[in-house]
Amino acid sequence: MRWSKGHERRGMVLVMVALGLVVLMGMAALTVDVGRTTLAVQRAQSVADATAMAAALQLPNTASANTSLVDALNANNDTGSWPQLTVNTSEDVGYYGPGDTVPGYTVLGPNEYAAQVTTRADEDYVFAGIAGAGTMQVARSATAKLMSNHDALPVIFAYQQVDWEDGFVSTGSGVYIDGAIHSNSSIVIRGSHITVTGLVEYRHSLTISGSDINLLQGSAVGVIEEYPIDFTWDDFLPWDYEVGDWIITGSSYDFGHVHVNGDLTIQSSNFHGRDGIIMVEGDVTFNGSQADMQNVTIIAKGKITFNGSCQTITPYGDNPARMVLWSASKAIVFNGSGPDTEGAIFAPNGGIVFHGADASVHNGSLIALEVTMRGGHYRIVGTEDPSTVLKNVQLVQ
Repeated sequence: MRWSKGHERRGMVLVMVALGLVVLMGMAALTVDVGRTTLAVQRAQSVADATAMAAALQLPNTASANTSLVDALNANNDTGSWPQLTVNTSEDVGYYGPGDTVPGYTVLGPNEYAAQVTTRADEDYVFAGIAGAGTMQVARSATAKLMSNHDALPVIFAYQQVDWEDGFVSTGSGVYIDGAIHSNSSIVIRGSHITVTGLVEYRHSLTISGSDINLLQGSAVGVIEEYPIDFTWDDFLPWDYEVGDWIITGSSYDFGHVHVNGDLTIQSSNFHGRDGIIMVEGDVTFNGSQADMQNVTIIAKGKITFNGSCQTITPYGDNPARMVLWSASKAIVFNGSGPDTEGAIFAPNGGIVFHGADASVHNGSLIALEVTMRGGHYRIVGTEDPSTVLKNVQLVQ
């Protein structure tokens, strides 16, 4: 049987229609898979943004940052969400602090922290897989930066900048420090049953040795910071009256604003001092125990030494409780146990040393070149007001 030319033309049309349908179906399949990929990329980016923001808000506590990151990821992977995204916290997450270079961004400044997160999705193509395209793999990253005004006063601040000198040392057990610690060099914490509620920030090294040591806000490498307060001798001028070397043997005294042009020695036990600012050119020595100084600020160019136990001192107005300008490793020394003090203890050129810190309580900040706590069972409650700490988190990549 011979085919006519009409039959041949109809056969060619059928072939072309069939080929056209294949092309159209392929384009439709490609459109579907491209659309799915676009949606997956958009979702991976939005979840990367959300998890990076959640993590950054908890910095510099990386453990809390990881927890918040995972919580945000799980919330975004609720039932029915497509695609399901993953984050490997050991490979897909980076945390950075002051002085660190954030990949693809910049060097972080003081009080700046960043979280960099990559979210991933592995999904099969709907149609493209037939053509051997395999699995759709999506990865998107985001970087969020935390900035804090850091106005809150640390409970312990050590200005020492020499790397081989420890700024803060605590060697006792049963310690509770309610606030942040900052050292421009190193920090050493040894003992057991120790809690620090604020951030522990150091520049050179952190040594922790013992059991049940809880740093509730974690630790972080920081930068050199200046003293958070700046009282000077001249801030307390003028005085109302002046004496020479002064030895007090009585049981009480109302001080007023006095200048001691020499040393001040308090010999009595159970001494009660009241209401005043004492400016001392030399040293101050408490030889008796149970000294009680209410509404009294002591400013000394020498050193202040408490040889007795259980001193109680509250500051005059908004002034520090004690300030020593002496350049020595032991500018303010507590040799007795159980002091109960308030206000900022400030030794800008020397150290604050508690030899017998057992059962001591200090409501205020210890601010010095170096701070050393040798006894245990002490409690320090800072003057920080959490409401004054402002945190700002923003996406930077």
